Amino acid sequence: MNGIRYFRKKNKLAIYELSKLSHVCKPTIHSLEEAIQPTTALNIYLRLADALGVTLDELLDDYDPSLLKDGDRHTDRRNSKLPRNPIASYRMAEKLTLQQLANRMGVTSREWARRICDEDFASRKLLSRLASFENMTESEFLRRYAVEEVCV
Repeated sequence: MNGIRYFRKKNKLAIYELSKLSHVCKPTIHSLEEAIQPTTALNIYLRLADALGVTLDELLDDYDPSLLKDGDRHTDRRNSKLPRNPIASYRMAEKLTLQQLANRMGVTSREWARRICDEDFASRKLLSRLASFENMTESEFLRRYAVEEVCV
């Protein structure tokens, strides 16, 4: 299994979600997952690596599928509410990688940022940090990036 498919599944993304994050069309991602193509432009690999939050070397490595845990595989998110909270909505609207989001929130890792995006509710502390980063009030931030659930 090549790194594109491995990290897409590790990040629980469907091909269409990775396509949105990386601005690489779905058929290209699908064909790259089938086999690394040396004729593909480097900038496509770089966009995919950035969207998945990995280095180019990690993306181009091969991975044993048994490294994936059951929780790493994509579940059909089309039936769930995406995004789940204002922070996830913000990340999608601003087209941020998990690492960029982690840096803006002041958390230690992109894994923590992913977990925050997967939560049903967002903490006021993190909302406040992001609102401050965007030079807006918390209520303006919530209005702009509102989803069905509200924060606690």
